Amino acid sequence: MIYDTQRATATERATYYDFCISTLSAKLDGYEAILGKQKYLAGDEITLADLFHIPYASMLAVAGCDLMTTKGPNVTRWFNELTARASWVAVKDGAKSFSSY
Repeated sequence: MIYDTQRATATERATYYDFCISTLSAKLDGYEAILGKQKYLAGDEITLADLFHIPYASMLAVAGCDLMTTKGPNVTRWFNELTARASWVAVKDGAKSFSSY
């Protein structure tokens, strides 16, 4: 779906936001079930399927959405484990400076 947020009214943007959050919530129900049976999405070892979610899921909080930490215990555990990884912590705030290169 293509959505032009530049031309949308505040009400239209809010309605679209609610639609997107509702859709995501339904998808996370499936994640909750999967993660109740295994540690990660594709099994008990982390894969790109998990890592792909980190930057996008982390932006949800900026948009005012707390689904990743409130949807269910398995999604919360998974998300917290992913975002606690040293590799994510090192890059999550972007590049500090390029002067040392």
